Amino acid sequence: MKLDTYLNLPYQITVGHEECTDGTSCYMARVTDLPGCEYQGDSREEALDGIEEVKAAFLTAMLENGVQPPLPAPRFQGVATSMSETSTCWIADVKREAEVTAKQEAYPQVPHPHNPQFAFT
Repeated sequence: MKLDTYLNLPYQITVGHEECTDGTSCYMARVTDLPGCEYQGDSREEALDGIEEVKAAFLTAMLENGVQPPLPAPRFQGVATSMSETSTCWIADVKREAEVTAKQEAYPQVPHPHNPQFAFT
């Protein structure tokens, strides 16, 4: 594939508020599927603007060196209003699955989607 194709793929970008190496507060944008592809900005908007340039340079360097960039991983198609909401939803889903699994182990006769012995009606 060509650079333009990769640039138009739906790579997930995350932005988080972090403490910079110099001790100041900053925003770090990362392309999840391209490890090491990140940009630090003083504001969320600056981080998001900068990561697009870094992503293009990152993909260009990979292609020029004969390395095929990874394709974006499939993502849940939903809307989150903030990073904390996304994280909270994910944590809640993991916790709920763990609770269901624990109950299934304690009460094996209870139907569970991961137990093929039982069918849901």
